[in-house]
Amino acid sequence: SMLDSARPDPATPAAAPAAAPPPRLARAVGRVRIAVEAAPAVRAPALVLLGANEEVVPEESVEALARDLGGPTRLELLPEGWHMLPIDLAAEAALDAAADWMLERAP
Repeated sequence: SMLDSARPDPATPAAAPAAAPPPRLARAVGRVRIAVEAAPAVRAPALVLLGANEEVVPEESVEALARDLGGPTRLELLPEGWHMLPIDLAAEAALDAAADWMLERAP
C-alpha cells in the first residue's frame, strides 16, 4: 500500500539531519547578506581592503561588493594581508592605506 511505502525501511539507515551552523556564524552570514544587499545604496566614497592571503572570504565576493557599492570605491590588495587586516601581518599597511585614503579626501 502507499502507507507502507511511506514508512522508512528499518534496514536503511536514516540520514542524519543537517546540522545548523553555530549561532555566531549564522549571525555573521546574515550581516554579510544585509551588507551586500545594501551596497548599491551606499553613496559615500569607500575604501575596500583585501588581504592577498585571505582564506575566509572569496576574492570574487570582495570584488563584487566593491563593484556594487553606489559611490566612488577603491579596492586595494594588501600583499601580506590575511583575514583580520587590522591585527594581522599587514596591520601597518592596512592602517597606512586607510590613513592615506582619508588624507586624499581632506580639504
